[in-house]
This record gives sequence, structure tokens and C-alpha cells, in this order.
Amino acid sequence: MRKIAAVLGLILTFGLAEAAHAGIYTDDLSKCLVKSTSEADRTDLILWIYAAMSDHPAVRGLSNVSPAQHDAANRKTGALMERLLLVDCRTQTVEAMRYEGSTAIQGSFSVLGQVAMVGLMQDKAVAGDVGGITKFIDESKFAALAADVGGPAAAVKK
Repeated sequence: MRKIAAVLGLILTFGLAEAAHAGIYTDDLSKCLVKSTSEADRTDLILWIYAAMSDHPAVRGLSNVSPAQHDAANRKTGALMERLLLVDCRTQTVEAMRYEGSTAIQGSFSVLGQVAMVGLMQDKAVAGDVGGITKFIDESKFAALAADVGGPAAAVKK
């Protein structure tokens, strides 16, 4: 059971590259996963990702996710994955795995994770915090970089 959990964790968190090379069955499964999840489902997925990441030594001190909260996030996300793959999107799951292999699951959940993250990043508080980095970036250096590659900022700089 732990092996399945580890594989599912890797699928959900490290499948970003696979989505770019998805076949038509993976695309169909991705569409079904997104269509079959509510905003609450996506929030639960974000909570699970956050709880899992909070265990990393580099960020552990920034979070205080309790063992009970970890269990709750695992429980909800496990139920969500079961519902999506075994019920709501079963046909698409079977076809994707049959014709494109297990990476289809990885790629499809990567798309769902990206959709969930977009919702998170669109929150005004999160966007404001993320935007705070601009106070510490030298825009002229990025304008120079854009000039080197012939980007739009090069025209502005002239």
C-alpha cells in the first residue's frame, strides 16, 4: 500500500514534463479529470500537495501541518483519485493506460495539478505575495537580457 501511495505521490507532484508529450488518450483523460473536479476538489488537491511539501527539511520550519492534517489531506486526495480514475473517468483511464501506458495517469494528473495551481495563483493574496519579488529584481538587467535575445523589452529600452 505504501508503494502505491509513493507512486501516486510522484504522479501528482512530478508529472509536469509528461503533460507536454501527451497522446490523445492522455488528453482525453486530462479533460475528464478537470471536468470532473469541483473547485473544492482542486482545493483539496492543493492542500494535499502543500501538506506533502511541508515535510521537506528546507521548508519544514515555515509550516506547522499536524499529523492529523496530513492524514486528512491523504484521505481526501485518495478518495478523489479513486473517484476520478475508477468512477468518473474510468473509460478514459482504461483507454489511456491501454494505449499510452501508466505515464498517461502521470500526465493527466499533472494537468489537473496545473489547473488547481492556476486557481491558487489567481487568489489576490497569493498573487500579491508572489508579486512582491519584483521589489528585489533589477528590471534593467532583465531589459538587457531581452535586448540580447531581441525581445519586446529591447524596443522599450532603446
